[in-house]
Amino acid sequence: MYAGTGYKPYPGSVYRYNGGGSWNRVFSFPPPRNIVQAMAVHQGRLFVGASIYQDPTPCESTSPVYVSSDGVSFTPTQWPPCSSANALASAGDLFLALGNLNTGTGPAVFEWASATESWSQLADYPFDTTAIAQDLFVTSGGAFYVGAVLKGASNGGLYRSEDGMSWAPVVELEGLRLDTLDVEGDTLYAAATPASGGVKIYALDLCE
Repeated sequence: MYAGTGYKPYPGSVYRYNGGGSWNRVFSFPPPRNIVQAMAVHQGRLFVGASIYQDPTPCESTSPVYVSSDGVSFTPTQWPPCSSANALASAGDLFLALGNLNTGTGPAVFEWASATESWSQLADYPFDTTAIAQDLFVTSGGAFYVGAVLKGASNGGLYRSEDGMSWAPVVELEGLRLDTLDVEGDTLYAAATPASGGVKIYALDLCE
């Protein structure tokens, strides 16, 4: 089990659970990336993404995503400059990242190419930037699911994509804000906060 931490001025770090309540730090991001935002396993390798708290250097060229094959040593991946990674998810051979382009063009979807060990921008991200979070980006049955709000819309919902380029609505939620998603078997669970307050839990059978 791995956990990511970090807060300004400390570097974003990755810890591995040793059992018995003990954790061991195995990696820290080089400054200025000080918050671990994303983690995912793809083809047996652990990918970790970090961002810069309050983004003091909008065009920081260092990679926001590192990868490890053994959980001990981490190496930077090739990542487009002036961008950050906020969420990672793997579905079969397709591995995607959601992030922000710090060039004023907005959020984007990035694709991992195993052959070249690099990331490239796949498509614009059609949702509001506040919806980009690791706990709102999950996979099931070879598809990607995101809890998000379309740009210019007032209500959020659950959207599905098989390629990271086109997203189809699964459930539209009026007056609700999705907080987190999780998949267990063929069921997707969502925690949402109504405008009236409180928290509600929803379940969706993905086989229907």
